[in-house]
Amino acid sequence: MIAPSDLEKWIDDKLFQAIPLAASILDREYNVLYANYAYEALFQDWQGNKCYNIYKDRNFICTN
Repeated sequence: MIAPSDLEKWIDDKLFQAIPLAASILDREYNVLYANYAYEALFQDWQGNKCYNIYKDRNFICTN
């Protein structure tokens, strides 16, 4: 049986980081919690920011 920590590492390394497109995980308040390498290359300083700050340089939630 695979240990949970090994499974999480495999999911991160082999799936999430392998996606060739920018991908991120948000919480319900639109905070970017985690991002893959492609996302980091595109948006650099994403940590501690809301998705709408990063994507649209806004201080409010996107309406569409």
